[in-house]
Amino acid sequence: MSPILPDSIQHDQLKSRVSLFFKQAKIGAFLHQSTIRKEKGLSALILIQFIFSLVI
Repeated sequence: MSPILPDSIQHDQLKSRVSLFFKQAKIGAFLHQSTIRKEKGLSALILIQFIFSLVI
């Protein structure tokens, strides 16, 4: 049985839903207020978004 939507479309929809949630909940502002920072590489916000998208 083939999926209704291709994997790339599902992945894009999931990514946009996670991004929308993070914007509405102002997660980036909370990370900034809690002084969660990194010296190099990706931002902490991107890493946490990635972790959330793995759970879903």
